[in-house]
Amino acid sequence: MEQDPFKEYLKESEADKVSSWIAEILPETAFSFSPNAYISI
Repeated sequence: MEQDPFKEYLKESEADKVSSWIAEILPETAFSFSPNAYISI
């Protein structure tokens, strides 16, 4: 079964947006990522 190239592009594009957003918030001092926060997700 062949994947639709456009759908694959949309998935990659969305993943790029999310990873960019994560990269922006990680350095913020107000953002805290502890093991307890990870477990609660």
